[in-house]
Amino acid sequence: MIRILIVILAAAGIVDAALALRVHYSDETEPCYVNPKWDCGIVNHSKYSEIGHIPVAGIGVAGYLFLALLAAARRSAWAAGARWVTNHQLKGSALQYLV
Repeated sequence: MIRILIVILAAAGIVDAALALRVHYSDETEPCYVNPKWDCGIVNHSKYSEIGHIPVAGIGVAGYLFLALLAAARRSAWAAGARWVTNHQLKGSALQYLV
């Protein structure tokens, strides 16, 4: 049940980040434009909307997609391998009780 909720919330995040990415690359009047002080396009076109020439919204799309895939994956070989590595790396440490 919780996996389904995570996938649904991640899908909403993908849509939101994709819309922000569209605003980042467009030169049109944005749907959230109210006046020159209230405009989401100002933020999405500023120097703070990129990290190393990669749009923050693009990082958001990738991050939410990754979360959705992790939540949707059930007992895949990758997940089993990750659990094996985690269990064997943490043996003998206090962190093993947190996993």
